[in-house]
Amino acid sequence: MVNSVGFAWGMPSLILYGMGSVSRVGEAMKQLGGKRALLLTDRVLVKLGQADEVKTLLCKSGIDMEIYPNVKLGGRSNVRQ
Repeated sequence: MVNSVGFAWGMPSLILYGMGSVSRVGEAMKQLGGKRALLLTDRVLVKLGQADEVKTLLCKSGIDMEIYPNVKLGGRSNVRQ
């Protein structure tokens, strides 16, 4: 007989919308109790500097941040450790 254990999982979220919203990302992470972030993005946003802008804002707010720039259209990605 298989013993299954149920559980609930949730992630707090906050949607920032509108011009200049990115400037509030560090404040929002702190409000949600975040300490670390992983930005999943594509190489285009990295080349445009937008990923680094988010990283800078989060680091200024004391949030540890990593960027994973290899997300492909449709959410497919090759991750190799």
